[in-house]
Amino acid sequence: MSHYCCVLFIVAMAPVLAVAAEPPDDGAMLHRYLAQAFNAFDQLEFVQMYRAIASGRMSGNDGWFKPSQSRYDWKWLANRLDAKDGKITPDELAGQQFAGLDRDRDGVITAADLDWSDNSQFQRMVSQARQMFSPWDSDGNQKLSKAEWDALFQKLSQGRAEIDSIDLAKLLKPPPSGAKPQAAPKMPTKELLLERLWTGELGSPFAGPKLGDPAPEFTLKTHDGKQKINLMQFRYQKPVVLIFGSFT
Repeated sequence: MSHYCCVLFIVAMAPVLAVAAEPPDDGAMLHRYLAQAFNAFDQLEFVQMYRAIASGRMSGNDGWFKPSQSRYDWKWLANRLDAKDGKITPDELAGQQFAGLDRDRDGVITAADLDWSDNSQFQRMVSQARQMFSPWDSDGNQKLSKAEWDALFQKLSQGRAEIDSIDLAKLLKPPPSGAKPQAAPKMPTKELLLERLWTGELGSPFAGPKLGDPAPEFTLKTHDGKQKINLMQFRYQKPVVLIFGSFT
């Protein structure tokens, strides 16, 4: 080995030799550093998706989609309006904005009102209610008109002028219709999902922009394929809404 190479080898090994020569306390520091590095690696979406597919639990929020993020979340709103009691009253936020944010209509805005994840209690209740009245939503607009509500009332009351708890129980859990349950849709195999993950069709090992980061530059063809549009054409010129998603 030449003298020059020997010097490079010693310089390259210096951090390792330094760690080995440090007192035992620095071993704990190195251990903490490695633990943090492994934890950061474990939090990568690509890694979590791989583990979810390999373990057969690729569904819901498990390795698939992450909760949405917004600059204007409960923390942002509370720092500006909340009197530090965990609630925002109509006196603290007047006008139509209050009614729009008070999702559960309990007269105050709390962190639960701004929790749009599938795990929020309010969201689960809404999903349950939607399933309950969806058979009576004839136009599919996820709302019951007065005519639709009257038809539901007549069905439950069976000619009576009122409905009782038993009628409501039938609405919450209707009797079986006798129709054969639909077969569950055929899902792709674990091997196919892993292949698509590796080729970048399901995810990417490279993290995307974080909340608040500038959108990355890109060029796309128009729907007719005759033109190309890039983000730079509109940057700093006009507001641009970008929607990324999978439509497979």
